[in-house]
Amino acid sequence: MGGDEINKIIFGGNFGWPIVSFGKKYFSDEEYADPTDSNYGFNEPIYSFITSVGISQIVKVNKNFSKKWKDNFLIASLNGNHLYRMKFDKKYEKVFFIENIFIGERIRDIVYFENKNVFLLALENSGSLGILKPLK
Repeated sequence: MGGDEINKIIFGGNFGWPIVSFGKKYFSDEEYADPTDSNYGFNEPIYSFITSVGISQIVKVNKNFSKKWKDNFLIASLNGNHLYRMKFDKKYEKVFFIENIFIGERIRDIVYFENKNVFLLALENSGSLGILKPLK
């Protein structure tokens, strides 16, 4: 429960699942080992959502979408009815910020259409599409 992670994928890296996590085990009082415990030698997450957001997809924001959102990522969520905007440092080792954008539904998928400069969100509850476009 909780502990959804953003990891910097390194070839041959071991990210610890299912041995370490900041989350809690379902249906058990047993706890995971702490991901920051160097005794295990696992790669630490860049960020961990303690309240699970149910990550369904992560996409990089196209540089043409918005100057303010340059080099940001969007995280589609199946839990909490939010889209998350996140910015990392240039080495993808730390998070500068996370913005919660309330959508009101589970977001199954997100796709960027460059020719229209919009993101389409596949909204699961209603079966509809959401459109995310920059303000002018």
